[in-house]
Amino acid sequence: MYGALRNARKGSKTVSKHSLCEVFIKRILPALRALLAKELIEGYGLTQLEVSRILGVSQPLINYYLTGRRKVPYANALSRCPKVVSVVKSVARTLATEGIKGGEDINVACLLCTALRASDALGKALEACGVREGEVIYPTCGELSAGS
Repeated sequence: MYGALRNARKGSKTVSKHSLCEVFIKRILPALRALLAKELIEGYGLTQLEVSRILGVSQPLINYYLTGRRKVPYANALSRCPKVVSVVKSVARTLATEGIKGGEDINVACLLCTALRASDALGKALEACGVREGEVIYPTCGELSAGS
């Protein structure tokens, strides 16, 4: 159930469970967007406007990310996770070389989440954002199996 809390009994205490999509969109995605924007601009020479269109956010938000006027929770924690940084660089490379040329609508959130799950970096990203993997309900996305 999207956006709702689920409770599960574990021993004698109740553990709140959230869908992976809910946790990802609220906690992880904003930080990854900031890291991805920086990588696309500094690593691939894209403009703020091009990056804003790719990520589906406004150009001023990209500027705020780059200048530090907008502090993004968990961005520093995620930037210290080598697996997460590797995924961000890989997704940036894909978006810079394929994403803007085809003009296709790319769901960057799903692309990032799928890449994190496939590289086993999602657990580190959740941990960096203060979420235990046991508190997350994993959906089956594309070819990935639940809980991977």
